[in-house]
Amino acid sequence: MRFLSPVHRDLLRFTLLSGACWLVDMALLLALTYAGWHAAVANIASSLITAAMVYLLSSRHIHDGKAGVASPRLILYLVYTLLVILIASWLMAILVHWLEAAMPLRLPGAVLVVVAKVGVTPPQLVGNFFMSRMIARA
Repeated sequence: MRFLSPVHRDLLRFTLLSGACWLVDMALLLALTYAGWHAAVANIASSLITAAMVYLLSSRHIHDGKAGVASPRLILYLVYTLLVILIASWLMAILVHWLEAAMPLRLPGAVLVVVAKVGVTPPQLVGNFFMSRMIARA
């Protein structure tokens, strides 16, 4: 990874960490929707839990910042994350509804939730990287 610039190297490391936590997020999301939670509410809960994990790990090991469980930086990042999650959850609900109407085959709700989650994740990832970097280094 020496051929990458420091920012690109950190983005790659953040993407790998976020990808691992995304799998945890997805498992929680599916478990909650299976338990009867609305997809948007389940996404908010699972995303906030894993966002805290990503921030705490990335601020210390990727961004060379300071982080702690009771840190004002973590609280600021979670407030930012909550706003992004609310927008993403709203978009997911629209996508799930649209996919239900557009699909010629009746797909299980969990499949539609996964497709919607995959659709909203990339822009979140890039925004989260730069916001966590800025907060961790402030």
